[in-house]
Amino acid sequence: MKEIRISSLTEGKKLDRMLESYLEKAGRNFIYRMLRKKNITLNGKKASGHETLREGDVIRIWFSDETFEKFAPPEEEKPAAAEKWPSADLDVLYEDENVLIVNKPVGMLSQKAEKNDISLNEYAVGYLLARGSIDENSLKEVRPSVCNRLDRNTGGIVCIGKTMRALTVLGAMFRERKVHKYYHCLALGRVDDEMVLEGTLKRDAAANISVIGGAGDEGMKIKTIVRPVRTWTDPFGFTVSLLEIQLVTGRTHQIRAQLSAAGYPLVGDPKYGNAKVNSCYRKRFNVTSQLLHCVRIDFPDVDLFPPACQLGGIAGKTVTCREGDIFKAVLDAQEDNG
Repeated sequence: MKEIRISSLTEGKKLDRMLESYLEKAGRNFIYRMLRKKNITLNGKKASGHETLREGDVIRIWFSDETFEKFAPPEEEKPAAAEKWPSADLDVLYEDENVLIVNKPVGMLSQKAEKNDISLNEYAVGYLLARGSIDENSLKEVRPSVCNRLDRNTGGIVCIGKTMRALTVLGAMFRERKVHKYYHCLALGRVDDEMVLEGTLKRDAAANISVIGGAGDEGMKIKTIVRPVRTWTDPFGFTVSLLEIQLVTGRTHQIRAQLSAAGYPLVGDPKYGNAKVNSCYRKRFNVTSQLLHCVRIDFPDVDLFPPACQLGGIAGKTVTCREGDIFKAVLDAQEDNG
């Protein structure tokens, strides 16, 4: 018999998902059959598999050692932690027992695009293992991962759920737009007044671009609020504006494509930008991608959090960060020139 005692890390996970992580080689049909036969129990009682687990719950699996080992992966199949999880000097903006918030650098994936990619997800696990916040055994129960994504070449604030509770609550908050996200970008053109850009977005998967349409066109509805911070004439004679962007909806390439469609392409953007402008900034400032950075996230007050979610540490909190090094160098050059 094997006994699994639920920790705070796993609270909020469904029983069937928990069993799938422990019995990786057993199918769901087998797991449900064992639940019906009470070969697997929850707190000493028959369970359906759909129960939401709470800290202190006890799962008992009434298998022989041989049967358990048949469905659980042997230890020798698992790579050592040092080999599996990379290390990185993460720019940590906030951390508590549930949540890790970092300033993702430009060039780092938020999550894997291909099997062999190394993304922020892997770096976060490596960071937490090194600090002793989690261990290899806890990874069987829940794997920390990002709750909001940024493009590889967009830097800024990314929230990582360390516990199942955090992954569930934060995931819902981002989906329901209860978390407010703000970006800084450098755009070609003069913007003097606040703009509210609305329309539709359709993805061209083959070209990996987003196509912007009007309010009545086919596609996903999008909304972006644009506020000017300051405008200047750059060293190349172009008028550029530093903008604060409030992302109301969050679609792939939304800011980049929508601003370009409105006549304000982002400096450095290889897909939607101005080739002549991009060439000038590449030669002088080594800008090779869009100057776009998520600089602020506002979390809702505690009364907008789900009841008993126990993520009070971030309730009502505002998390900020500075732009990436190249972006900051461009802004500093403007300051130096007055």
